[in-house]
Amino acid sequence: MPNATLTTLASNAHIQLIGDMEGMINPPWIMARCHREEVLDLLKTLDAADKAACEQVKQAKVVD
Repeated sequence: MPNATLTTLASNAHIQLIGDMEGMINPPWIMARCHREEVLDLLKTLDAADKAACEQVKQAKVVD
């Protein structure tokens, strides 16, 4: 995956659907049709892990 594509995907948390991905990536990623679902699933997993980590930090601050 080109760095520009990776940066676009990583910096746009609102990309959740295949259409979102296609509309945000410019120039278009030629492998999107083959791998877009895998990429979206991975992004969802990473976003969920990040949200959980942020919530843990938030809860730790409340306890302290």
